Amino acid sequence: MSEGSAVKLGENATFAVDRIDEKNTAAGRAVSGALHVVQGAFRFTTRVFGSQRSRRDLDIRIATVTTGIRGTDIWGKGDATRDIVCLIEGSIEVEHRGERFAMREPLSFLIAPREGPRLPVAPVPEAQLREWAAETEIAPASGASRRGGKHRLALASGLDDAAARQAADRLRSAGYPAAVRAYRSGDVLRYDVAISGLASPEDAAKIESSLRAAGLLPR
Repeated sequence: MSEGSAVKLGENATFAVDRIDEKNTAAGRAVSGALHVVQGAFRFTTRVFGSQRSRRDLDIRIATVTTGIRGTDIWGKGDATRDIVCLIEGSIEVEHRGERFAMREPLSFLIAPREGPRLPVAPVPEAQLREWAAETEIAPASGASRRGGKHRLALASGLDDAAARQAADRLRSAGYPAAVRAYRSGDVLRYDVAISGLASPEDAAKIESSLRAAGLLPR
């Protein structure tokens, strides 16, 4: 984000930016806003990209729980049965069903079931934190595209324009960032379909294997 923090999302997570306001004050640049984790896992970490560039006043909402962020590292998740907030570093202000309280102890967490009262804030076991943190990290050779990724998986070539776009649309509908590229074969303009920006050959092989298993490779 522009004020120097990072948001990481887990698989199939849905995240919305409800509001972001930036302004310059006598004390420096200030960023305020509201973020919404609709479902899935997330991690909000400040100072990932160097020193903090602005003062922040952000609220992150996970269904029934809202956390006030000033500068910290938190992990959270919302699903159909419960909301989880885990404070890794720093401190946060929390609101749950009209009750406001502070979480000041790093490596603590709370669980708020969708039905019934929330559970008390408690220390998070190290093994549990590792398991949760893995949900918002990209594992090596898992089929990931990354900024600066230099590997490309060619999926089909020699197609006409309509066939190439149909194949790409089918892959995009399944969540794969397929792109169409034109090239000249003699006097004829032909097209290929590929996924670019992959981190390694192993990532390309993983995606190809997944596409074949799902029957999504163009014929």
